[in-house]
Amino acid sequence: MKPDRSKVYDYRWRAIRKKFLSNYPLCVRCGHEATMIDHILPVFEGGTHDERNLQSMCVICHGVKTRKDLRRRKPETKLPDEVVSVTEIEKKKFIRAWGRGS
Repeated sequence: MKPDRSKVYDYRWRAIRKKFLSNYPLCVRCGHEATMIDHILPVFEGGTHDERNLQSMCVICHGVKTRKDLRRRKPETKLPDEVVSVTEIEKKKFIRAWGRGS
């Protein structure tokens, strides 16, 4: 049975997220401002909110990692209701905004 998202991401998670982003404000992958907290071992694979299982990420890097996590998930695991999806157009807009585009 899939965990209820409202119980997994409740007020306690929001407090953990806020504190973690305050302590680690940059994306671990690209160094830009982090707006997302990633579970290194995803919750749907048994990961927890323990600080050792968290990393700060920007929305682009988080979307890329989330898609990789979902590709390797167990076949019987249902996809989360909300999956971060970043289109190529959104990626290009983000890259241009940060000055990394051609």
